[in-house]
Amino acid sequence: MTLCTFIKAGLLGGILLAAAPLQADDLEIYGFMQVSGSSQTWDEDYGASLEADGALVGTWIDHAQQANAIAGSEMFPWQGLVGLKDNTRNDISFNLQQLNVILKKRFNRQWSSFVNFEVVENYKTDYAQESEWGSFSVQEAFVRYAPSARWTFKFGKFVPTFGNFYEIYNRTPLQPYLFRPLIFEKSVGGILPPEDYLPNTMAAQVSGTLRTGIGKLDYALFLGNSEESYFAENGRNDTDAKCIGGRFGIRRGLFKAGVSGSYDYDRLDALDLGNDVVLAIDYKVPRMRYGVDFSGSAGPVSFVCEGIFVVYDLDSDQQAVVDASHAAGTSADNTLDKSFFYAHLQYDAAKWFVYGDYDFVNDGIQPWGKDGVNALIGGGGIRLTDSITWKFQVAQYSYEVSVPHPLFGAPDPLAALGGDLTPVNAPAAGVYKGTILDVQTGISIAF
Repeated sequence: MTLCTFIKAGLLGGILLAAAPLQADDLEIYGFMQVSGSSQTWDEDYGASLEADGALVGTWIDHAQQANAIAGSEMFPWQGLVGLKDNTRNDISFNLQQLNVILKKRFNRQWSSFVNFEVVENYKTDYAQESEWGSFSVQEAFVRYAPSARWTFKFGKFVPTFGNFYEIYNRTPLQPYLFRPLIFEKSVGGILPPEDYLPNTMAAQVSGTLRTGIGKLDYALFLGNSEESYFAENGRNDTDAKCIGGRFGIRRGLFKAGVSGSYDYDRLDALDLGNDVVLAIDYKVPRMRYGVDFSGSAGPVSFVCEGIFVVYDLDSDQQAVVDASHAAGTSADNTLDKSFFYAHLQYDAAKWFVYGDYDFVNDGIQPWGKDGVNALIGGGGIRLTDSITWKFQVAQYSYEVSVPHPLFGAPDPLAALGGDLTPVNAPAAGVYKGTILDVQTGISIAF
């Protein structure tokens, strides 16, 4: 973050907080942070079934045989089944996962303001050494006007009401997790960009609750920018790529359910087909997100189920580009559509809790997208004080990735081998089958 950006963030917070005379009892300053340590064990197998001269022959090859195979050793043309086996590694890390400092000011019973500064993933910027990791941002900054429970207005920058978990996904003390459900976890944002599944921070929202004979009806309607990839260097989205959406739900006793939706545009300038081939695509691709959620509790047991489905409206030229990507083997399917689901079951005692989760996510344009990523998660924690919770979590993630064979590269080497080489039991590019065992422990602190 540049000094200019930091000054702008401070001015924005200052404007909101200075809207009424500042007194010590008017301003609340609080925050929370989560620090964790993790051990990840990666285990990947690679395999490509090929038919050479009409006969399926061959065996697995190991890393040491790759050089000979690429050089064209005599055994290689007769090896029909090739691959990498027992590719494992272990990563151990310690991390300031997230730190939030919140400024909240209530002007009267109806007007208030809220500013949320967020640091993620051991944030550091060193311009002298040209190194940077993590991020620092003004995650939220808005004014809230609530004349009654039926009408609440937000203006500024905030996380919209969409589904069940999104509004509190950055409130770590309110969650049992160390590693959140996949699309909400910022540490994997490069692999699963949250903006692909969730509406970006919004600029205006009206929401409220209506009491009826069947329960409380909740509603929210929001408006703002499409994803941040449309933002220019000045931090503004001056295009007509905007987002509109909302959620409608019902609460009855300790149970609630809802449906959500949003309409915006995904910015796709090109799809990389590998081998230095890039196909252009119209950067404005219409996108619709649908969400369903259901949650409740009975005594010490609580549960949450939530699904999000992303559907793209491609014209014929855009679909042709996606088809080409699939034909080239760089995507698992000939669609941009995505989906995500998680189910959470938790038992709470006075001082401790345990839970189990199942997560699933897929994305047709990704190499791993067709069968998706599956996660089985278990964890728990002990409430050491009212403000400090020790947490632990064990998760296993499994995936299958279609990728170009590391021995073949471009299609030309296949032809040079001679014989009729065609896929038998796997895509021509081959398949990585992998699992990740992730063991984490950490402390969540509210201050």
